[in-house]
Amino acid sequence: MKKFTLIMLMAIATMTAKAYTYYEGIEIGNFRYNLALATTSSEESKATLQGLSSAGASATSLKIAGYVTYDGNRYRVASIATNAFQYKTNVTSVELGYGVQKIGNNVFKGCESLTSILLPSSITEIGTYVFQNCTALAYVAFAGDVAPAIQDNTFDNSGTTKRVSTATYRGMNALKADAKWVAAFGASNIKRYNGIATYDFAVGNLHYVIKNGIPYNGTSSDPSKRSTCVIVGANLSSTTTVTINNQASNTDNNAPGSYRVYGVADSAFMDNTAVTEVKCNYNQASRIGASAFRNCTGLTSVEVTADTVGNYAFYSCYNLTSATLYKEGTGGLEYIGTFAFGYCDMTTVNIPATTKYIGMAPFYRCSSLTSINVDENNTNFCSYKDALYNKAQTMLYQIPCKWRYGDVYEDEYDDIFIAVYPETLQRVLQYAAIGSSIKGLYLPYNVNTIDAYAFGSCKGLKTVHLPSSVKTVHAYAFADCDAINRVELNLETPPAIDYFPAVTDKSNVDLYMPYGSYDAYANSSIWSQYNQKTENYDHIYCWDIVSGRLRYSVISTSPYGYDGVFVDGTLRVVKFSRISYYSSLSIPSILSYAGKSYVPDEIGAYAAFDQSNNFVITLAPSIRLIREHAFEHSKLTTFPFTNVVSIRSYAFYFADNLNAQLTDLQALQTIGDYAFYGSGITKFVAPTTLTSIGVKAFFYCPMLHEIFLPHIDGKQSLSCGTLFIGENANDFKCWVDYRRLADFKNMPLGNASSTIYPHLFLDSEWQSFACVKDINFQGVSDLDAYTVSDYNQSTKKATLSEVANLAANNGAVVHGNVGTYYRLDYATSGSTSSWMEGVTGSSQTVNSNSTTSYYKLNATKPQFDKITNNTTFNRGYAYLKVPTSQTGGVSTIYTNLSEGSETILGDVNGDGKVNVSDVSTLINMILGLSPMDEARADVNGDNRVNVSDVTALINIILGIQ
Repeated sequence: MKKFTLIMLMAIATMTAKAYTYYEGIEIGNFRYNLALATTSSEESKATLQGLSSAGASATSLKIAGYVTYDGNRYRVASIATNAFQYKTNVTSVELGYGVQKIGNNVFKGCESLTSILLPSSITEIGTYVFQNCTALAYVAFAGDVAPAIQDNTFDNSGTTKRVSTATYRGMNALKADAKWVAAFGASNIKRYNGIATYDFAVGNLHYVIKNGIPYNGTSSDPSKRSTCVIVGANLSSTTTVTINNQASNTDNNAPGSYRVYGVADSAFMDNTAVTEVKCNYNQASRIGASAFRNCTGLTSVEVTADTVGNYAFYSCYNLTSATLYKEGTGGLEYIGTFAFGYCDMTTVNIPATTKYIGMAPFYRCSSLTSINVDENNTNFCSYKDALYNKAQTMLYQIPCKWRYGDVYEDEYDDIFIAVYPETLQRVLQYAAIGSSIKGLYLPYNVNTIDAYAFGSCKGLKTVHLPSSVKTVHAYAFADCDAINRVELNLETPPAIDYFPAVTDKSNVDLYMPYGSYDAYANSSIWSQYNQKTENYDHIYCWDIVSGRLRYSVISTSPYGYDGVFVDGTLRVVKFSRISYYSSLSIPSILSYAGKSYVPDEIGAYAAFDQSNNFVITLAPSIRLIREHAFEHSKLTTFPFTNVVSIRSYAFYFADNLNAQLTDLQALQTIGDYAFYGSGITKFVAPTTLTSIGVKAFFYCPMLHEIFLPHIDGKQSLSCGTLFIGENANDFKCWVDYRRLADFKNMPLGNASSTIYPHLFLDSEWQSFACVKDINFQGVSDLDAYTVSDYNQSTKKATLSEVANLAANNGAVVHGNVGTYYRLDYATSGSTSSWMEGVTGSSQTVNSNSTTSYYKLNATKPQFDKITNNTTFNRGYAYLKVPTSQTGGVSTIYTNLSEGSETILGDVNGDGKVNVSDVSTLINMILGLSPMDEARADVNGDNRVNVSDVTALINIILGIQ
């Protein structure tokens, strides 16, 4: 086994020896090297720097190439040997070429005059005590993006004010993230371009850093397989055009080869005023890094192909008027960073379909910018009215500073308003409209968040309108907007944060708030500083949605069922925009907005107040509430609110052109004080759902001829306020239930009490009747009235005599159509009845006894049924009162109107005779063998059919009864 191992080791040593040929102490220029020449194509020839050559013994500035050539072969200087330049006190600067990876221990130890060292991006490791006692060391410049590994003592006792300068921000951040570098220099001394430039190689006047190494075995002809590099800066002495080539070919001994140029590194040309143009000679997209051309104030045009434009890439390029950053077929621009073109001078911007990410305010304060256009095929972003949004139009990214919609605003006199934001907008991002030309801000409903500085420095902004959907506004959202003089907050609860801190004298700012929220704003320490507009109709400037000539506020976002469907919420009409003469409009039953549906449920207070032109509302099926003063002094001519539930006080006050009959309001429940005072309505028929009418609700309606109140005493309650009628049309009548006539007559109605008239509602075909006034029945179609003029003791039959007039407090029998209302009139005098007792005051309870028999009118026949138990008669009804001695206690008193259909007591089988056959028929009825005729079978009149009726029938046949 041992013999086999030895043989294998010898084989490996032989193979290794064949891979390289070694040369030691080879002097090339100022330096001495050990060389390892690769003998196979799979290996790379390398050199180790040992120190100075005899020719360079006195050199003070060391420029160490990354590659050297000896005897026709190229070697990469991969490392610098331990102690190579130790104690070379005359060395003042060191520059390492790309290719060097490792610096051995003690390499520059004791180099007391060394002030700077330039490290290429290839450096990966720096050994122990490399810069110990380099007391003059001021700068370390590093070109890479990945921090080289160092030791705790690498910079031991080196310069006390030394700094690190990096070629890129990525490199700076990498060093700052390394605790050993921070310990050696301090984080504040590690900066991008901290006083000294560094790079891997230069071609012409451009500086490059290699990103992924170089192929040691030559340059590939395939660009996709080439190593890449980025431009990190330039040496520009005068105004010039920077041309970015597809590749950079380096021919010196620092990173020799050809590289694909992958754009411009972060901050590469920052503050370089010599750059006037940026161009490219290739079609493959590359990257423009963060702050790459920041503050290049001489730059006027950019025409490059890029997939990324980093944050602040062209920030403060004040003279940049043209920027073309993509070409068809190049992969396209995908990323535009925050403030990328801030303060540039473009007038229009076109964003391609390929763009996937856009940072905050990419066109920040571009004062000449008029429009931002997005390719319609872009799936992430879009433009709407020249402004930049995400595809769903829920987030506003940028408004051009010189926006053509910026001067569109609402004029409170002419009601000019044009929506310039999409309905779906939910959030205005930070700096989105900073410095823009907007004069009036009317954000749509659905906006809930306004970020910091979103509208900052909008010096022309005067009016700010916020919908009720707004929940969050950053404290600096309107920073430096000192011209604001009008604020419309559709927020019922005063926000806890002052949105407009830039306004010096808030008392000069008119503040509008929703109806009913005045006290809450007045009690706010913030909003009480503003000039609160509290006139009765000022709140109509607070709204959420504009549709047609109507403005709405969202009053609920809870699902709401309407007409068999569920919608997303309900609306209040808060304002009718100024209406032209004889305009016609309708209020939709369902309003669609931003993909949701809402039902207009209310007309808000003062919504159409003082509309001076005639207008017609043809349809408003969903309106259930009409609020205070809604149509006061308006010229509304129609009343389409057929489903209204409540009409509040003064709703139609002096709406004198309202030439309408209110006859089909089947859901109405309440009418407020002065609701129709002075209006032009001609007729009002209340539904039985109505429960209250306010004070002077129908007072001084000169065209009002009739009010009909169908409420039945004891069934539907209705309260009416003082003087709810009065000074109406000359022939005006208010019809009320005849049983409540006294109540209305005794109300404080003034002269209007004389206009109260009774109506009669028939619960049944035959109904008893009594009224506190003399009533005239003559001329009332399909209604007959009778008094009991006589009672025949022998036949036990009452005589009903038709009358045209009935005296007050007397009872009568009325006959008509069941369920019909009859309008009655007064009589100067009326017929009386000595047999019918009317009940017109308090109710009366009666029961037959041995001296007096009481009968109530049968509801289906013109006859009277005996009262055998306590029975209460409410006012408006009557009963028949007959001495028991005259009636003999019969259970039914027939009348003359029932002749021909009269039932003979005991004639069960209806043959006109009373005998034993009636007993058989009655028994069969009780046993269910014959059909029941309860009117004939109930012989004893106790409203039950049983064996006791058989006994009563036998007594009749025997003459006992």
